[in-house]
Amino acid sequence: MKIFYFVSGHGFGHISRSFEIIKEILKNDIQIFLFTSRLDFLKNFTHPNLFLYSAITDIGMIQNSSIDMDLSATKTAILNFELNQTILIEYLSSIIELHNPNYIVSDISSFPFLLAKRYNIPSIFIGNFTWDFIYKNYSKIEPFFEEYSEKLSEEYGLCDRGYVLPFNCPITSVPNLKKIGLVGRKPTHTRESARKLLNFKDNYHYLLLSFGAYGLDSNKFNFKNLDDNIFLVVSGLDNFNGKNVVHFNDIYYPDLLIACDAVLTKPGYGILSEAYNTNCPIIYTDRGDFIEYKYLLEAMTEYHNSVYISQEELFELKLGEKLNFIEKNSYKSKIILENGIQEIIKTFLI
Repeated sequence: MKIFYFVSGHGFGHISRSFEIIKEILKNDIQIFLFTSRLDFLKNFTHPNLFLYSAITDIGMIQNSSIDMDLSATKTAILNFELNQTILIEYLSSIIELHNPNYIVSDISSFPFLLAKRYNIPSIFIGNFTWDFIYKNYSKIEPFFEEYSEKLSEEYGLCDRGYVLPFNCPITSVPNLKKIGLVGRKPTHTRESARKLLNFKDNYHYLLLSFGAYGLDSNKFNFKNLDDNIFLVVSGLDNFNGKNVVHFNDIYYPDLLIACDAVLTKPGYGILSEAYNTNCPIIYTDRGDFIEYKYLLEAMTEYHNSVYISQEELFELKLGEKLNFIEKNSYKSKIILENGIQEIIKTFLI
């Protein structure tokens, strides 16, 4: 069996969760052809049945940072994507005709469903939102996004089946939907063994600064305000240097999460799923006018020990009050029981 698997390059959440699915699928006699712009995420992983292709099949949002989106640049990027779509179709069609896949899977682009329809290949959507829903929110600012949303809605409608992950926005354009359990990375260490590995001391607080693929400007932070007993933990943010800042660049991210006392972040599926799997409290800030935010906040009230921090407080690193809050609270513990990955894999093993 052969599966063409398309993964959005928007942030790290899509590739991190899809990689968990892909690893499980590869335990069977199935070949996977992965198309994504996030190939670096798999740089330390090889498998004889995994074939990698660099491809962009959606634009997502152009962002100046993890909390600052550029709507004008997003529109320009979409127009360029549409202008070059014929070339992309020809390129991907040549690979399809060479390998004759049995399935086309997409997290979360609608574009692959055009190819699936063209070649009459069964297709599957995986995600917690669709881009037509996201873009429609910006029609209040720019009519272009209303029109583009309608176009993408038609493309999603070509899909045969959809698996909806937790923490989801309303999904109305994908047919034959089924809600499934959480898909996300899990730690390989216990909290105790991870803290020992990282040499964390019991009388200090360690807070992971996690702002995904787009990061933040380190110059905005007032590191002098960090309390003496609080360490800011960073990974992949080499420009973050200051009082009580520690770097860990070669550690599995969920193991870093499970070792920390909390994560400082903007809400996104990837970090929420991994925080859930590691029982790590969340101190979260705004992420701009991105409508998914509303639904992620609703999810945090059910699944996470979390507290809001304004961007001003975040940059000033006024964290003591937030730490006190999460230490006095616990998860509201609505538990996700279903195994989302196994629900998806059943499709290919029938």
